[in-house]
Amino acid sequence: MKTMTKESLQRKLARLESALDTERARLRKSCDDIPWGAGMRRTKCTPSFRRENELIEKIKVVKLQLSQVRTVNTPAGQ
Repeated sequence: MKTMTKESLQRKLARLESALDTERARLRKSCDDIPWGAGMRRTKCTPSFRRENELIEKIKVVKLQLSQVRTVNTPAGQ
């Protein structure tokens, strides 16, 4: 596994959070486009939340890696 620097992890975290905001906006727009009675007429009328869930998991992993990098770089006396 390649080692990531603190700065690269922070950039990756910012990029993933931006992608999550974009995905949530897309989901909000697609949910707003579904008419009120559509749920009663169709069995599949909800958008997929797979991409949002994947981004949330990736953000958790990056935050964990970032905390590990911080603990490794912190001197023992602090």
